[in-house]
Amino acid sequence: MIMRCRCSFCGCTLPSRLQVHRRCEGGVMASDRFDEIAREIGAGTTRRRALRLLVGTLTGGLLGLLGTQRVKADIDCRPAGKTCRGKGIPCCSGVCCGDVCCAQGQECQSGQCVTPPPPPPPPPMGPNRQICFCNDGTVLNICATVDCSSGPAQDVICGPACGDHGGERGTACIPDDPACAA
Repeated sequence: MIMRCRCSFCGCTLPSRLQVHRRCEGGVMASDRFDEIAREIGAGTTRRRALRLLVGTLTGGLLGLLGTQRVKADIDCRPAGKTCRGKGIPCCSGVCCGDVCCAQGQECQSGQCVTPPPPPPPPPMGPNRQICFCNDGTVLNICATVDCSSGPAQDVICGPACGDHGGERGTACIPDDPACAA
């Protein structure tokens, strides 16, 4: 019968032939205790074999983790083109059409997976009323197609317009102003 003892410092199980009374104390392992444990663990094992075992264990663990992730992803959802009815596993895209999973971004129309047309372009900006405040107190109202949320775009209009009035002091913009729609 082989008796085993548990190290109170690291919790590992050691053969009883190690002297248990020389345990780790105060969070620091005595150097002779470390040497004794290293000798017991390494007895009969060459450095080459130990290194091979360490590298193999690390490589196997890493490959195992990567493989597990891929299998788990396959189980979580069905990819495009796979049967989606009766399997109890949803499609990755969330769209099941005619018993087949659609690709990401597709929608179901008349039992077929189709890619929807692109959205229409946004309506043109403006005409907006650009209000320019000049340094001499002049206020200029200019109808222009300008991005009202962009200060630099407004400065492109008001800077030159206020050039003869001591320069630009500030700007304002009224989007889709009916006064400019004429």
